[in-house]
Amino acid sequence: MLLHCYLVLCVFVSLASVAVVPDHHKRLYENDPCGDDAVCKKIDDCPGVTDLIKQGLRPKICSFDSNEKPILCCPTLTVDYKTDETISERMCTRYFREVCPGWVDNIVGGQSVEPKELPFMALIGYGKKPIEWRCGGSLISKRYVLSAAHCTQLNNEKAAWVRLGELDLKSNTDDAKPIDYQIVAHIDHPEYNPDENYNDITLYRLDKDVVFNEYIRPICINILARNDTKAVAAGWGRVGVVEKESPKLLKADLDLWTLDKCYNLANDKLRLPKNLTDDMMCAGTIGEGPDTCQGDSGGPLFYAPTQKQHNNACYLLSQIGITSFGSQCGLEPAIYTNVVSYHLWIESIVWPVNGTSDLSIWD
Repeated sequence: MLLHCYLVLCVFVSLASVAVVPDHHKRLYENDPCGDDAVCKKIDDCPGVTDLIKQGLRPKICSFDSNEKPILCCPTLTVDYKTDETISERMCTRYFREVCPGWVDNIVGGQSVEPKELPFMALIGYGKKPIEWRCGGSLISKRYVLSAAHCTQLNNEKAAWVRLGELDLKSNTDDAKPIDYQIVAHIDHPEYNPDENYNDITLYRLDKDVVFNEYIRPICINILARNDTKAVAAGWGRVGVVEKESPKLLKADLDLWTLDKCYNLANDKLRLPKNLTDDMMCAGTIGEGPDTCQGDSGGPLFYAPTQKQHNNACYLLSQIGITSFGSQCGLEPAIYTNVVSYHLWIESIVWPVNGTSDLSIWD
């Protein structure tokens, strides 16, 4: 059986080696780390590879041994690769185990934010220093930030920076440890059109790995359906219709609306040739109340922690939307990109091989 599997792998390698094997100076060898919770191993020492191949998952090849047998990037964690488990769910589990070691595995999907309360929040910056922080985003892996595609270019300037771990932009004495990263790749959704409001989603690749800590850690991509009628939005946007952006990270509890109800409210103001689609979400309040405003664009809409999560103390939250656009700030519901509609696209870029952050392929 092992011989049969090896023959299958050999055929696979012959077809994919050009795209998978790194350049000579980037080759990895036995016992070299090759991604999140993964180490290069000979094929005979990686028992999980057979199951991966059967499920159509593509093992990364680190290099070849002296007998020309492949040395594979082998996960070090024992993971149940169920066919009904998405890569996003799998990586959420891995990140949870990394940032919450020893805790029970329990990952489920305009007030001031406490220190370390929302460690996935990201600021998107433009221009040379002093940097202008004009959009938001969310950290979803060690190398990628999720945001809105309309944030990629503002006033003829491209998004160039990401700040993680920030709380108050005007304070150096708050309990925060901000770190700035350069954006080295902008990956807008291929069907995004800046003249319309559809497919408003992008991924920003950072110039180096993020080291998770209590101030900086990722948010999960929500896949599981929940019956929640409320969600939370966060950002450094305006605190009212005429006020400037807030230097402090703020959050707002919002009601989730059906698209039909939301479109009826904003029918005369939203120029959407295809109306609202299932790739969008609607959240907010009627009348004066919490909402997202300019400056919050690209920031996450996410489920509030459950009581069980609060009891566990250490947890990762689940993102369901990305702040996209609205009409009157604070007066009407806003539109969010529905993240679950794009999870396969996200996974294909962020975790392209075996559900691991395969940095050596991209670097």
